[in-house]
Amino acid sequence: MTKEKALEVVSKYRRKYEELNVPKRKHDHDSFLTPSETAEHCHAMLDDIEIFLGQGKIDKAFRWLGFVQGCLFKDGVYTIRELRDHNRLEE
Repeated sequence: MTKEKALEVVSKYRRKYEELNVPKRKHDHDSFLTPSETAEHCHAMLDDIEIFLGQGKIDKAFRWLGFVQGCLFKDGVYTIRELRDHNRLEE
């Protein structure tokens, strides 16, 4: 995945969280979160992912994006196939 593709995917997930009326809210990293709190935290993580990409911290951005994608799958928002397709470059 390229940096540009990652930014496209981040934008897609931001729109989805907004569509689902999930607010952005960072939560304590030392506590267990409810499913709604996890979604809020992931929504907030998208801003940080964009910052990491802009700073050239590509590996960190991709790790965080993978975490968000795992949560989106667990929450039943996207299937594994859909998530895979989000990451693919258009041919």
